[in-house]
Amino acid sequence: MRIVLQRVSRAAVRVRGETVAEIGTGFLLLVGVGGDDAFGQYDRLAEKVVHLRVFEDEAGKMNRALAEVGGEVLVVPQFTRPMSPGTGSRRSPGPWRPPARRSNGAHSGNTWRSTR
Repeated sequence: MRIVLQRVSRAAVRVRGETVAEIGTGFLLLVGVGGDDAFGQYDRLAEKVVHLRVFEDEAGKMNRALAEVGGEVLVVPQFTRPMSPGTGSRRSPGPWRPPARRSNGAHSGNTWRSTR
């Protein structure tokens, strides 16, 4: 599993010009699911994301977690395959799971509001 996490003041997913999901302050997660990823990894990742202390407190220090700022998470699955630099100029099939085999938890535009 590979994840790119971006702290955002707002984020949205648009399909053909129509907004299908949007959030305010929180995290935008771009998630690449691997063929050998287990569901336990998702739970562990969710815990890490919730507890990341990357939001400013009153003193201007990055000392607050997502729940403390009432943040949200927008999860966007990334179906792009990674390229292995040692295999030439074609994309490597790699360990990435094809879209049809991904779990129900990885659909475009999933949003999650922090309640912890």
